[in-house]
Amino acid sequence: MKLEVTKQDKVLLSFLLAVFAAAACIFLGIIPLHRANCRLEERLALAEAGLKENQRKLTGLAELKSAGDDLQKELREASEPLYPMMESQEIDRLLTEMVLGCGLWVRKMEIGMPVGVDGEEGGKGKESYVFQVQVLLEITGSEEGKDALLDELARMPEGLKLLTMRRMKAGSFRDLEEWEEESDVMELKLELTMCGKA
Repeated sequence: MKLEVTKQDKVLLSFLLAVFAAAACIFLGIIPLHRANCRLEERLALAEAGLKENQRKLTGLAELKSAGDDLQKELREASEPLYPMMESQEIDRLLTEMVLGCGLWVRKMEIGMPVGVDGEEGGKGKESYVFQVQVLLEITGSEEGKDALLDELARMPEGLKLLTMRRMKAGSFRDLEEWEEESDVMELKLELTMCGKA
């Protein structure tokens, strides 16, 4: 039996060869390229999403910096009427100069320990930024001077508050046998608010 290839068989073989070549190109060339292209598109989409997230964070960082600057400004404005952190001798000097400026004398001064004022978020482990010190003053001198001192205390900013005031008579011994009556003594309890780091 002899195999003869007819013209029709040649056309059919040519057509099958063309289909096989096309299938080989599709399966060996186009499909792997399409898969690689899909993977690259996914990586590009992830990179774009990451870029958008980074841009959003940068925008948020600028907003946070602006908000931080605003908070610093508010803190400066809020602490403006307060006194800076002071040692006991500085508090003593401040109040003594104020009393002497009104023509009075300080008979007695007791300065308490600074106490931290906790904010809304106050709690353990947080640093206080605002401290209050209570001062007890006993003052002698003229009534006009005492009135001037009270007026000055009323005009003081929030950093110095008059908590209580009381007038009393006080005496002292001139010598061991003779009691000498002093003028009226005015006792003031003040609260000094200071601002600064712990």
